[in-house]
Amino acid sequence: MGQQASPTVAGFVIVLNFPAASLGPYSERPRQCGTMHIGLLTLEIHLPEAHSLKEKRLVLRSLKDRLRKFNISIAECDHQDLWQRATLGVVAISSDHVILEKTLNAVVDETEKLILAGLNQYHIEYL
Repeated sequence: MGQQASPTVAGFVIVLNFPAASLGPYSERPRQCGTMHIGLLTLEIHLPEAHSLKEKRLVLRSLKDRLRKFNISIAECDHQDLWQRATLGVVAISSDHVILEKTLNAVVDETEKLILAGLNQYHIEYL
């Protein structure tokens, strides 16, 4: 039986002993992946109609739910304690840079449609 690296959980060492064959057909060597392109979109949003954090979260939850159709990850990154301001981080991954660029631009367009005159600025980075 082979022994793998011992991960720690809350100060305890866990030793995993099992035969390499139980890992399946990919246990001999790591599988090679093609080129992956990562895009990071930062959205600065102003919500003048929000008069409480509860109203802000309602608007942002609706926006995030509508944007998930683009197969992205999205989270509020900054200004969680301000009623009328939000910064959202959006991440997408694709094997094709052109598709990644189209996806992030579609997210920006959809945000502008859903948040009328509320998108202050956005910034796209490719990693």
